[in-house]
Amino acid sequence: MKHIDVFPTRVWYKKFDELLKYHSDWIEDLFVARVERPESRSYSVKNGWQGELNLQTDNKFSALKDALAPAFNETLKQIAPDKNIQYKINAWANIQDHGGYNEAHVHPFSLFSAVYYLKVTNKSGRINFKDPRLGLQNHIFASSSNPPPPNNFSSIKIQPEEGLLLIFPSWLEHFTELNYDSSERISIAMNMDLLN
Repeated sequence: MKHIDVFPTRVWYKKFDELLKYHSDWIEDLFVARVERPESRSYSVKNGWQGELNLQTDNKFSALKDALAPAFNETLKQIAPDKNIQYKINAWANIQDHGGYNEAHVHPFSLFSAVYYLKVTNKSGRINFKDPRLGLQNHIFASSSNPPPPNNFSSIKIQPEEGLLLIFPSWLEHFTELNYDSSERISIAMNMDLLN
């Protein structure tokens, strides 16, 4: 039979191997920031640390900002090809210690959200995107298999890699699994926001 997929939700991804050479310096900078300001924003991170919403202004991360800009532009071009949308990026660090995780949350009032992975292992925990169709959660065919059969998934799990960027709609609920590694899981989260 022929079919049509309705209400698809797109998540964009790209690996930036050319940025791996910066990771150790960036990680060191984030550890220094954590020592200088040990209190966490704690919006969604548990057993870890979240930095301030100003990482995009730190010149030490300019190579990251420059490398990711074309990916954000391409995302906008796919969604709104005829519009000239002016936006800004707000970025912050997430560090999950052993046993740390991010609770399920969304990023309200943003165009898109993103995460870039600086330090992860196969024990660091996956990012989970929850199916936004509330009616499916109690459906008899709801599945968490990965990849799921068509129209039957309750969540999609993605194993992070160092240098991987994920861009997704800011309204898409997501969370991270527990970090079972003895070392920290470190990422940079971002929002693409409209310029006022």
